[in-house]
Amino acid sequence: MVHFEWTPDNDTAGTSGSVDMFEEYDLVMIEELASGDEDDREFYSLENTLTAFVENVSN
Repeated sequence: MVHFEWTPDNDTAGTSGSVDMFEEYDLVMIEELASGDEDDREFYSLENTLTAFVENVSN
């Protein structure tokens, strides 16, 4: 969960809120060097990717 608060420099009202990054976003891998016009995007769960990263770093 990401919590944010935005406060402008002037006297106008700011805003705040939160976003569940795991529910709202995926990690997208794109093969930039792929030949042709094929769509080589692969989508991965952000939660699974970060969990696997933390597990690998912790070991």
